[in-house]
This record gives sequence, structure tokens and C-alpha cells, in this order.
Amino acid sequence: MRNLLVLCGFLLCIACAAPAPIRVQNSTLVALLTLDQRSLGKRSGTILLSNVDGTPMRDATVTVTAVMQQHGMILPPFALNETPAGYQFDTLQIDMAGEWQLQLRITRNGTETLLELPVVFQ
Repeated sequence: MRNLLVLCGFLLCIACAAPAPIRVQNSTLVALLTLDQRSLGKRSGTILLSNVDGTPMRDATVTVTAVMQQHGMILPPFALNETPAGYQFDTLQIDMAGEWQLQLRITRNGTETLLELPVVFQ
């Protein structure tokens, strides 16, 4: 019985672990998104930005707009806070399960880039 409880606890820890990061890139930029969870509710996360050569990108203005194309839903854009750990947010409110596209608008030195990260929330 004790072994069964230990196994159940272990499996629960694995199930509750943070999901794998999502990576997207274009010809000049790479974005790596780490979310606390991919469930409904208020989500937080971090986005690491770098040039394609791996050089971290700092001093950018980054906003996120969450779009659910199959239902025509768009959440208001919000700005990310730059921290030593990356560009962070804690204000993403997801109330419908399904595939969302997190559109990153990155502005740096007068140049604007749009990257789209597909995320499935359950």
C-alpha cells in the first residue's frame, strides 16, 4: 500500500510539472516561451529572446496578444516586463480551452518584429 501511495505521489508531481518550453524563430530572432501551466485561468510565463546566433536580446519592448483564430477571439495586448530572467508576464487570462496563438510584437531600435507561438490550453 505504501509503495502505491509513493507511486501515486510521484505521478502527481510529474503531471503537475511545468510544461515544456515552446520555441519559435524567424530569420533573425528566436523566442523561447515557458509557461507555468497550460490550463485555464490566469497564466504567467517568461519569454527569452535571442538573435539566431544565440546572443540574448535585451532592451526591447515586447507585447503579447492572445488570439484564438478558430473562434475569432482576441484578448487585449499587454506589455511584458524585462527582468534578468527574460521578459515576464503574469496577466494572461485564458478562459477557453483550445489552440491559442500568442502573438509577440517585439520593437527594438526602431524595428518591429512579429512572432507567433501556438499554445494549446486545456
